[in-house]
Amino acid sequence: MIKKKNLPFVQIFFVFILVLGIFFRFYNLDKKIYWFDETYTSFRSAGYTETELIQQLYNGQAISSDTVKDYLKPSAAKGFTDVITSLAKEDSQHPPLYFLILHIWIKLFGSSTAVFRSLSVLFSLLTLPLMYWLCIEIFNSHATAKIATSLIAISPFHVLYAQEAREYSLWIATILFASASLLRAIRLNTRLSWIIYTISLITSLYSFLFSVFILISHLLYVVVRAGFRINKILIYSLLSYINAIIAFIPWLIVVVVNYKTINQTTDWSTQRLPIFFPANGHDSLVYRWGLNLSRLFLDIDNKLGNMEIVVILLATALMIYSLYFLCKQSAAKTWLFLLTLIGVLALSLMIPDIIFKWQRSGMSRYLIPSYLGIEIAIAYVISKKLASQYIWRQRLWSGVIFILISSGIISCVWSSQSEGWWNKIQSYSVTPIARTINAVDHPLVISDSKIGNIMPLAWILDSDVNMQLLVKAKIPVIPDKFNHVFLYKPSKGMEENLKENYTIEKFQNFNNLKSLTKK
Repeated sequence: MIKKKNLPFVQIFFVFILVLGIFFRFYNLDKKIYWFDETYTSFRSAGYTETELIQQLYNGQAISSDTVKDYLKPSAAKGFTDVITSLAKEDSQHPPLYFLILHIWIKLFGSSTAVFRSLSVLFSLLTLPLMYWLCIEIFNSHATAKIATSLIAISPFHVLYAQEAREYSLWIATILFASASLLRAIRLNTRLSWIIYTISLITSLYSFLFSVFILISHLLYVVVRAGFRINKILIYSLLSYINAIIAFIPWLIVVVVNYKTINQTTDWSTQRLPIFFPANGHDSLVYRWGLNLSRLFLDIDNKLGNMEIVVILLATALMIYSLYFLCKQSAAKTWLFLLTLIGVLALSLMIPDIIFKWQRSGMSRYLIPSYLGIEIAIAYVISKKLASQYIWRQRLWSGVIFILISSGIISCVWSSQSEGWWNKIQSYSVTPIARTINAVDHPLVISDSKIGNIMPLAWILDSDVNMQLLVKAKIPVIPDKFNHVFLYKPSKGMEENLKENYTIEKFQNFNNLKSLTKK
């Protein structure tokens, strides 16, 4: 068992890890490329629609990159209604809560990359006390709570999404808040506690659509915990679910009305992906499951080489043993809560993916509730092993927690120095391309690519760089006043139309940037 004389050291170590986690969330906040998805966050939260941007910008006129950037910034003419309208019309799989809060945030503090991302950092900081609270509600153990909080504080996965201008940090916070509120409501069984739980559910539903699965997992937990018998707790919880769903009906209607648009926007998730290792490569659904799990603890942006499979197997073994130990050693109501949190969403995504060879469950951000449950289970087994009467177990699991914390620190240091990362793969080459364009005299950038590809580039281009944007199949009329003309991610149709009068060559080593010179 941990001796009392070691408690001050444990407290100091816990505080040190928290401080380190907070530091990494803020450090180099604006270093990584402001990528495809984040630019959608910007113009949605500013109140613009993609249709507006295309109408205003894709007109074949040479415009300053600053003009493009203006649509990523708040305007006095745009308000809450415009934010909701933008999401409802074109992106209704994203409920409006995060975007409305961000709308206020950027109007108060400006619209730099750091400001856009800082709101996510604050939500991520909230997850630390919320994780601690949830573990106290589940286990009534400060040791488990400290280990779980330390794991997410220094987790490269949590730090990565803390530094992204998307709603995932808010979603994590609401999952933890709703889960802790449920257990508190069951424990106290007062009207106020159930009201707080209802509010937490509504907040989570308006943060991310997959919170529906959190509601289902909580309902399943309460029903099974009650032995499928009606009691006061079941009745109060049902009232909470009904009220939460009623409050969410306005956005549910939006989702139903725009279901076809949602399918078109997320059609990538139903593209076929082999379940196991294909003959021509290593990417598969099972591989992604393991890789994403390992990234909770160690993530150096796919640079592990042959060691990657070892890390995946070790992370998987740790998860399996932790869940086994949890079910064997903890009370039924404890492991039931965590298994429903982990399993409801995971199985709801994995089973269709296995049947139809889709890839939705291969996206780590969609399985956040499952990862939280797994991290809590791992924290539980470590805390129990450290309290063992056997010295060798204490030493073994002290080594495990040391490796997990060290891996997290190494990953966060590595990530903090990088301008790109695996979750920003669509915009990976934007920063070096922008540097190249900014370095030449009086350039023009021509493109007919989608707005999500244009915005990350425009965001870091100098003010004197001009852009000429066109819808596909249009032939640009290129002014003679520019010294350097580039094509950025041009369609095949645009290249074919220009080949008759211009020489098109790959510029330097960039696949997405080509130089254009008159014949």
